Amino acid sequence: MPSPRFTPKTLSFLRALKRHNDREWFKARKAEYERDVRAPMVAVIERLSDDFRGFAPELVASERVSLYRVYRDTRFSADKTPLKTHIAANFPWQGLPKHEGASTYQGTTHDSERSSNRRRSGGGPAASTASSSSACRAASRPIIPRSRT
Repeated sequence: MPSPRFTPKTLSFLRALKRHNDREWFKARKAEYERDVRAPMVAVIERLSDDFRGFAPELVASERVSLYRVYRDTRFSADKTPLKTHIAANFPWQGLPKHEGASTYQGTTHDSERSSNRRRSGGGPAASTASSSSACRAASRPIIPRSRT
């Protein structure tokens, strides 16, 4: 099974979304978002679901639980832009609410990729966070192909 990857089209779409963070612009390009941004992240989630069974069966990796939505909740935010300019997934501990206990996070923006492991207690702020932008490559599963120039 080939490793799931984001493509340059993913990054191009996220860069454009940052410049045109508008619901009408997004609505006209939603099929492109589904194909170039969301589908690769779903493929990453599905691959991690298989991989987690071997070394971290307590982590949940499913599209329904893990994938964050693109629409922002702007009700209580000073930033009223309607869309997130990144794609992200959280892999919570089985049997715990989404943002409690240990979890792993994978996110990709127009200019970087980020992986981190978080441990939360009591629903409060993270007790500790270890972050590495190369965590996915360390697992020998590249997310964004690097150009060789």
